Amino acid sequence: MYTVGAVLDQLPFAYLFTEFPMSWVIPFLDIIWGVYTLLQYRVESFGELMAYRFFVGWFEAAFFPGMHYIFGMLFVESNEELPLTQFRGLVPRR
Repeated sequence: MYTVGAVLDQLPFAYLFTEFPMSWVIPFLDIIWGVYTLLQYRVESFGELMAYRFFVGWFEAAFFPGMHYIFGMLFVESNEELPLTQFRGLVPRR
C-alpha cells in the first residue's frame, strides 16, 4: 500500500509545486508525513495499518518530483544530466 500511495501522488505534487511555493508545501507535507508515521504505533487491525502506510507513501511522494524540480532550477540545461544521474544513483535499488 505504501508504494501505491507513493506512485499515485508523484504527478499531482509535480503540478502542485508550480502553483504554490515549495517553501510552504514541502514542510507541510513533511509534518503530515511525520504525523502519519508516528500514528502507526496505535494500529489495531491490518486494514488500519494499510491505510496509514498508504498515507505515509502519499505524503512522501512529493520528495522525488520535488528534488527534480529543485535540480531543474539550480542547473542550466547543458549541465543538468550529471546531478540528476548522481541523485538517481544514490537511490537504493531493491
